[in-house]
Amino acid sequence: MAPGNRRHIPEEQKQLVVIMAHTMAPKDIAAATGIHRRTINRILETWRETGKCVRRPLELGRPRILTTFDVSFLEGLVLRTPDIYTFELQQALFVHTGLNVDKDTLRNALIRRGYTRKTVSGQFVYIYMISHCDGDISLSIGGHLRETKHIPS
Repeated sequence: MAPGNRRHIPEEQKQLVVIMAHTMAPKDIAAATGIHRRTINRILETWRETGKCVRRPLELGRPRILTTFDVSFLEGLVLRTPDIYTFELQQALFVHTGLNVDKDTLRNALIRRGYTRKTVSGQFVYIYMISHCDGDISLSIGGHLRETKHIPS
C-alpha cells in the first residue's frame, strides 16, 4: 500500500454509512461519500458483528504480565508481612508461579491496588522494645529485630 492512502474516518461518518446502507448499496454509498467500497464493507461487517461502527479494545496498551491472581497473591503477602521487600515479593512470586518479573513491575502493580511506599516516621522510630540478655540489648521496632548491640558489663 502506498503511503498516504489511509485516512481516518470519524465515527460519526461511519454511523452515516450504516444509516445509508439501509436504503443504498455499498457501491452507491462509495460514490456518494468518496469512501472506498472495501472500507464501507468493513464498516458494515463490524456493525453486523458488534453493533458498533468502530472496534475498541477492552484495554488500551500492552497486556499486563501479572494476572489478577498474581496481584492478589502479592497483596496477601503484603498483608501478612507488611515490611516485606520487593525483592522478597519477586522471589515468592517466582517460586509460586514461575514468573520472573522486575521489582518495578511488582511495585507498580501494588500501587495500582492502592498500596504506597513504606515510610518510617520519627515517632515510630522511638517506639521500641528492649530486652536484656547476657549483656546484649536487642532493639525491636514494630516487632521485628532491627539491630542488636552489645553493652559491656
